Amino acid sequence: MGDIPLRFLCRIISASLSSAQYVLPEESGFSDDYVLTAWHVIPGHEKIPVKVHISGQLADTFRNVQWHPAQQVEECGEGGIILRAEVPGLYEVARWVLSGAPHIKVIAPEELREIVREFAQEIMKQFKEG
Repeated sequence: MGDIPLRFLCRIISASLSSAQYVLPEESGFSDDYVLTAWHVIPGHEKIPVKVHISGQLADTFRNVQWHPAQQVEECGEGGIILRAEVPGLYEVARWVLSGAPHIKVIAPEELREIVREFAQEIMKQFKEG
């Protein structure tokens, strides 16, 4: 099975109604279960366990949002939460972690911590360069 390309609505030039129903070929490997593996957009077959700590007001918001169908939320001290999920890739999660900085801290895996660190360093370079 090859990679399934992303489709963006904003790229549609024209559309028309049809009574025909599109049936995805079975050999595509595309299924509802496959789509549900995505953190946001990009699904996959890997299952990488991630664990993040969310603090502050962000915890209040995130405890009531389902980011991933298989996520688990655990209450922890001082109003924070621990969010766990198995994800197909780490780059989408890394961007999500940065979107909640400084209230989201990666606990595991170390590879995710490193990706977030590298992204943060690149952001700092942009600010230093002007």
